[in-house]
Amino acid sequence: MKAFLRSCKDSLKNNDSIHSVCIGNQASDLDSIISSITYSYALSKKNNVKTLPILNIPQDEYNLRTDATWFLEKFGVGADDLIFYHQNPTLTRILEKLTQENTLRVILTDHNKLAPEQEDFLGKFVFEIIDHHADEKHYSSTVTPENRTIELIGSTCTLIAEKMTDEFLNKEREFCEALLGTILLDTVNLDPKFKKVTPKDETQANRLANIISFSKKDQDELFEKLFFERFNVSKLSSHDLLRSDYKEWKMGSKIVGVATAKRSLDEWFEKDPDLVQSFKEFLENRKLDILYVMCAYTDKDNQFKRELAVYSPDATHLQKACDYLVQHCKDSLDLTPWLPSSSKPIDHAPLVSCSFFTQHHMASSRKIFAEVIRTMYDQNLLRL
Repeated sequence: MKAFLRSCKDSLKNNDSIHSVCIGNQASDLDSIISSITYSYALSKKNNVKTLPILNIPQDEYNLRTDATWFLEKFGVGADDLIFYHQNPTLTRILEKLTQENTLRVILTDHNKLAPEQEDFLGKFVFEIIDHHADEKHYSSTVTPENRTIELIGSTCTLIAEKMTDEFLNKEREFCEALLGTILLDTVNLDPKFKKVTPKDETQANRLANIISFSKKDQDELFEKLFFERFNVSKLSSHDLLRSDYKEWKMGSKIVGVATAKRSLDEWFEKDPDLVQSFKEFLENRKLDILYVMCAYTDKDNQFKRELAVYSPDATHLQKACDYLVQHCKDSLDLTPWLPSSSKPIDHAPLVSCSFFTQHHMASSRKIFAEVIRTMYDQNLLRL
């Protein structure tokens, strides 16, 4: 893996016959990163023409992906071996040249629509999509049906594995383990209780495990380590937590941000008493209308929990959004007011712009939440 990634950086530096790039989504979680790297490698081996895997974040945000940094380090890969989309003038220059020549091919993994700021630049060059989110039905003029692989399953890496032969995977055990670990993490170790795993995820995970002779114990240990590292955010500031797993959309007339944070609200207020101010600064820096913060963590009894914070300086927007989520999303979210367990008092003065909830529906991840609020905004159900 490291040798391939270094060769990609060398090709970028030398402008060595590059025509294809494979880009994950802006959250750049483990699924985005591993799917992009692995599929780029497979295409490069198959076609003998290098496809560059691109991480869709600035390099200074890579350390925030604590599970990804640990997993890639397991294969000897560090930040200096990777290509990042943002703040990368060499990449920008080459992409501009290829767009002018009309020879660029863009492959999307773990998303099926480019970020708004990338759309005008890269949109008409999207050639292939491999994703496990709801299909937003873009790029029908450039992506043929056979190049459009979108299924609502647990992990994009399942779809990547499905495209690869046993012969290929037997020779590429690092990539095989990378795919397996990502599928296990995305599906919570294939546990149906969390409603993330599908039969296809299970089939491909078992296939990958058999190829690299991973026992059930080996799989459990890999999942547990990845799960620990994903939630190992003890040293991150509020700003780092918010930007570590973040997505942004224009929904209806509003710019909406959704951050996933691996910390309970109790712990977060303990570490940052000015948490609401941190939300305010993040929203203002990103020029958002509203910020949703999904807290997902494991409590002291090893129970998985979810909480939700909603921040907006527009009191009407905040109230209507919260009312809708509480009253109309019982089946998908099941929100009740959050009650701090700490005996330490919280200053409620700044809370007029922020609401907090306990989420009782554990299976509703950001992917599901995004679909809920997209319906809410696109159909103007809030009457804003």
